[in-house]
Amino acid sequence: MIVEDKNPKWSEYLSYRLKALMEDESALVRKECLKYLELDSLQWLALKTQDLDESVRLETYRRLIEIWTDNVQINPDEDMIRLIVNGLEDPCEDVAKVAVQFIEEWIVGEGSAWNQDKVERIMEKSKIREAYLHSRYPLALFLVVREIIIPRFKEQEIKKYLGENMILE
Repeated sequence: MIVEDKNPKWSEYLSYRLKALMEDESALVRKECLKYLELDSLQWLALKTQDLDESVRLETYRRLIEIWTDNVQINPDEDMIRLIVNGLEDPCEDVAKVAVQFIEEWIVGEGSAWNQDKVERIMEKSKIREAYLHSRYPLALFLVVREIIIPRFKEQEIKKYLGENMILE
């Protein structure tokens, strides 16, 4: 969760910030608290993707972009699906755009060339295969394909890839 420190005042301060992040009535206070959370607070950041205020949701995805590293261990059943679905289905266009940016950086990594390797990396990196029992898994997979994969390929490339990799019975 939040980094523990042997200094009780520091731990109390961090606990206060987390409480304010989750419960404060002011969107400004919740948004400011996001600036002090690190990846060890990923579950709390994932929850803030559902905040009622769009500025808090937007700041959440921006913060995730700032602090994300490739070696993050993410719970495929909860946090991964929450980050994908909440971001890509957000009613605020700005939040959805920043969510796409975050998901691309998280799953795909750097580089602009989209090819079959990147599609396979998406499946591997997002741990979608392990999350198939989660009730929102089909929606998360659909959103990733619709919002991230398809817009980056030409129609002929999609047809070729699907023709080579789909088993139709």
